Amino acid sequence: MAKNFEQSKRKKVTAAKAAFTLAEVLITLAIIGVVAALTIPTLLNNYNDKVLETRYKKAVNIMTNGFKLMMSNEQVFDVKDLAIMQCSDIDCYLDEYKKVFKIVRDNSSPDIIQTFGEEYTINNQKISFAGNEKYAPIFQTADGISYMGMPQSSEINFYADLNGRSEPNTFGKDMFMFSLSGNGLLTDETSILLAMVTCSLENLRACTTEADCMKIREEEINTQGGSAIIWKDNHCSIAAH
Repeated sequence: MAKNFEQSKRKKVTAAKAAFTLAEVLITLAIIGVVAALTIPTLLNNYNDKVLETRYKKAVNIMTNGFKLMMSNEQVFDVKDLAIMQCSDIDCYLDEYKKVFKIVRDNSSPDIIQTFGEEYTINNQKISFAGNEKYAPIFQTADGISYMGMPQSSEINFYADLNGRSEPNTFGKDMFMFSLSGNGLLTDETSILLAMVTCSLENLRACTTEADCMKIREEEINTQGGSAIIWKDNHCSIAAH
């Protein structure tokens, strides 16, 4: 009997030693929380980037296949010969787009501009598309991708918003500019647009703050030994001699 009691007591002591104390549990939870705080944002960003990448490819396919179908239906071999290039009003543009794209909303929808973000970031500058619905054809497909396509003399320029008002509303991430020309070649010209609004010695007009202007001035001084760049009347320019 005493032997059984001693064995039972030893088992309880061993079990007690094997268990975690409250302090140990709290420390473990704290470590897990720190690790999660460090890794979850990265995982979410990677996931969001992958989603946008997939939607980008889908938008390219939609535009490419749509205009291929348009050219095939009209039996033309150059974008400039498409019937849409002869349109002069929004209704005409949309009528042509509806022939090849599955449009769920367009300029006739009272909230069509809501399919785009309120503002977009482009190299630290902000631009808005508000008011464009009055003169540019805008439409949205069932997948939530919004397009604004305006034919020019020999090409069609397109803006594509991959996720509407959802962030980041930034050119090169969820907003892109395309050009369709020639035999139906679709070109992503977002990088060209970004270069046009980048503050540089070759593009001083894009330097919208005195700090940016003075940064370019300092860079030129460091490389050329002098600079005539000045900030005057809220503009960055080269001083007249």
